[in-house]
Amino acid sequence: MRRAHGPRLKIVAMLRNPADRLWSAYFSYAQFRGQYGEGEAGMRAYFDEQSAGFNLCVQDYDRRTCAMRLESLGQKFQEIFYHCDQLVKTMYSVFVEEYILAFGRPQLLLLRSEDYMDPAKTSGAVLTGSLPACLCVCVCVCV
Repeated sequence: MRRAHGPRLKIVAMLRNPADRLWSAYFSYAQFRGQYGEGEAGMRAYFDEQSAGFNLCVQDYDRRTCAMRLESLGQKFQEIFYHCDQLVKTMYSVFVEEYILAFGRPQLLLLRSEDYMDPAKTSGAVLTGSLPACLCVCVCVCV
């Protein structure tokens, strides 16, 4: 992206509360409820299995490697239902670090969705005031 859009590229990432994001994903995608069941008990079973699978990976590899390459690290990780994809998507710190390394911290504006959607807060003003008039690419990592 930097090569295509130049050094003035600004990335705006809206981050949702990870627990809310995972909860929403579970109830939004039928394959999870089909595998683990409806309601809180199903969500709990899903979270327990996904967490155990990811923690198994972290015993052999670092957190970043597991988040970025879980299913390519061996058969036992390929067999984890959907490769912990929704759990991994809540690990913002791993991906934010990658964006900082690739583009630099000044090019990245992180917004919490809770702040942006709260009418009592001025995220819109913060967003407008924080970015100069230039090409903006939005990276939304929320459901």
